[in-house]
Amino acid sequence: MTIGNTNVATLQQMLVPQRLLGRAVAGMRTVTWGSMPIGALLGGVLGTVLGLRAALVVVVVGFLASAIWLAFSPLTTMRDPLEADNDD
Repeated sequence: MTIGNTNVATLQQMLVPQRLLGRAVAGMRTVTWGSMPIGALLGGVLGTVLGLRAALVVVVVGFLASAIWLAFSPLTTMRDPLEADNDD
């Protein structure tokens, strides 16, 4: 989570204009923190319906799918930071 949060914050600061950065960060936090209770509820339902082992298998498959998606995304080819937007 720490590495992911650091990468997201870095990309936001590189891509979002300075005047909109606060709104972008607030929106991202709302989506991220707001989805946590939904994920907890879904995990509880999966654990109840499928059983704990099967629910954990679903979680592992989801994590692996997200890692594979990231591995083939354009993010892996980004090497040079984009020019900072100086809209001060």
